[in-house]
Amino acid sequence: MDGRPAADRDVVAQAAARGLLAAQGVVHIPAFIAADAARALHAAIATALDDVPSSDYGLLLNDTWRRVPALESWLRGGPLGPLLTALYGAPLLLFQDNLVWKRPGTGSAIEWHQDYSYWPLDRPGGLTAWLALDDADVDSGALIYAPGTHVLGECEPADFISGSGQPTRDDLPPLDLAAADRIATAQPVRAGDLLVHHPLVLHRSGPNPTRRERMGLSLTAIDADVRWDTAHAPHPFALSLRPDDGVRVSADPHFLRLLASGGAEGSPRF
Repeated sequence: MDGRPAADRDVVAQAAARGLLAAQGVVHIPAFIAADAARALHAAIATALDDVPSSDYGLLLNDTWRRVPALESWLRGGPLGPLLTALYGAPLLLFQDNLVWKRPGTGSAIEWHQDYSYWPLDRPGGLTAWLALDDADVDSGALIYAPGTHVLGECEPADFISGSGQPTRDDLPPLDLAAADRIATAQPVRAGDLLVHHPLVLHRSGPNPTRRERMGLSLTAIDADVRWDTAHAPHPFALSLRPDDGVRVSADPHFLRLLASGGAEGSPRF
């Protein structure tokens, strides 16, 4: 302990985390939730989705929280909203969650990409929060970042899954994959850790050829002022919700507002 009141330590920690996020495009928050809580979420998701088949990339599933009551409860009442509000500086709403469940023996990698490339939105206003529900290292498919690449701006969409056929964007520069490889930095995590990154920072993850589970939740949190732009990227919401371009996403009750104050699991931990 450094002798300062807890509130003062939180202010310093939040400032440090915001500084890392601004400079590197990613910040690692260890033990964001207890490991037991992370494993309980893993178990609830696994039970709900046990009959859903995996591909060679594992199980990639959008809007998992709508299928798993325990996850919905955590998102509504847990510490994620307060943390992201503190890091971003304004309240956010949950645009989507993407389950990335690399079961043992998952053989394919997810390639370098920017998250914003796949959002049908008018700007990269928001953050991605990646919650580890298992321990993960490089051998089991931990996330790998190219720190600082968010400052380069938006690049041409990449096929982060081989053969996914992302539309070409001749108006955008291509991803510099060789440069990303030179500065690639792995982010091993323990169950309960959180990675928060900028929507434009380059990142990827390897396969999981091990006998260990590797489950994570990629949570897209966006600014309340972000508007629909369905021409920016194809997305299932463009078909299922049929939004009008130029309208604020926050006007649609379909999306979950992340609370800016502490919920049942208390204040954000840094």
